[in-house]
Amino acid sequence: MSQRPNASLETAEVETNRGGAEDHRFDPSRRHYVRAAWVACIGIGLLFMARGALLPYFFPIFENLTQLTYGQISLLLNLYVFSQSVCAPLAGWFTDRTSVRTAVISSIGLGSCGFLVMLYTQVFVVFTLAMAAIGCGFVLGKIAFNTLLVDSSSQDELRRNIASRAVILNVGSFAGNALALQIIQSYGHRPLVFLLLAANFLLSIVFLAPRPPAHATHAVLRTGDLAGVMRNKQFLADGLRLFSIYVPYGCWGTIIPKYVIDVYRSEEPVRFIGFVSLCTYLGGSYLVGSWLAPRLYRRGFQERWWTIVCACCYCTGLLLLSFAGNHALLATSVAVFICGEILMTQSFAETAKAHSQASGGKSGVYQGVLHVFEGGGRVVGSMTALTVYGWLMGSAIVGYYWVIMVAGFALFSGVMHWACYRAARRFGTPQRIDRAAPVVEGADVDDFEP
Repeated sequence: MSQRPNASLETAEVETNRGGAEDHRFDPSRRHYVRAAWVACIGIGLLFMARGALLPYFFPIFENLTQLTYGQISLLLNLYVFSQSVCAPLAGWFTDRTSVRTAVISSIGLGSCGFLVMLYTQVFVVFTLAMAAIGCGFVLGKIAFNTLLVDSSSQDELRRNIASRAVILNVGSFAGNALALQIIQSYGHRPLVFLLLAANFLLSIVFLAPRPPAHATHAVLRTGDLAGVMRNKQFLADGLRLFSIYVPYGCWGTIIPKYVIDVYRSEEPVRFIGFVSLCTYLGGSYLVGSWLAPRLYRRGFQERWWTIVCACCYCTGLLLLSFAGNHALLATSVAVFICGEILMTQSFAETAKAHSQASGGKSGVYQGVLHVFEGGGRVVGSMTALTVYGWLMGSAIVGYYWVIMVAGFALFSGVMHWACYRAARRFGTPQRIDRAAPVVEGADVDDFEP
């Protein structure tokens, strides 16, 4: 099977048969994508909840862990993010070398094993290791689905499909964890949760089985080269640009719940934050991906401007949180903050697509390296905010700390974003090809073999 250059749509397309039948291009919003997304996202959701605001309060359902201090919860959260960052490049490489199907099945299997250990362990250290395993499984599944979307979508399709993935992932995550929590609290059947995970794992093997050969006749994508990606200075500059925006996002799920509890003297507002964030993310993801982003791009809106808007949303949301004296202001601050996350998800996918298309290869490795920048930014922001907040607790200036923290994040993000953008321009701009990615002839679209 010959490999064709990733040039233009006209040079990549070939007649499917002598009778001039029309080309059957894979629509990532239908058929196999929907089936795979339903199985794996619900499975990953059962394993662990991705929404940060409620996440610390999911831990107490485990036996002997109801007395966790907030420092221990913070350690678990940062370990979860750190394990994702460390495993992300390997997850991208694994997805590129094997297939999306294999990566998804491995993701659910790894997460199921980690969850089983978490259910029955009596030792906190073992619990943290299981948490790290679940983090690795989660990022493997996330990269697998993003790779399927990025490598088989045009630019406009990508925005819509990323929005659909976000909706499915968050609904699956929320529903899966709500079901697990209900089973354990109401019935006390802890093994039943694992049986659901095991059943999901078996179903994923069945539902994600290779399909009969398709009739697509496009070129094959080259496997991503991790060493080559790390030598791409323009890509690394773009990654650092995203890193600077992820620093204020590190407050989500760590210092924000702690700050709200200290202000309101109750855990009820934290649950309210989780509900508002979920509703905002679901509605906002669809609105941005399906309506706002395509219209703005057609009017000349540049991709790099999204990250600037993201930083403004993060910092504005944090600043409004310090003035939130009632639930209306609290909901407004959370909604503004989550808008930044929605836009950041789009920027993340588009950055990976731009560089992978420019290199003519798969996007898995690019996404894996970008996850390192994401996790690094979140950990830096989280640890900085929590550490300084702990130092100033009880002092006279603790009331001004939040505003000072937001100002520091805004200054850091702005300066570093500008510097990285200038550096990226020096190294050139990746060619953006607004078309669907090539598909292997006679193979499953999610099983690109080199």
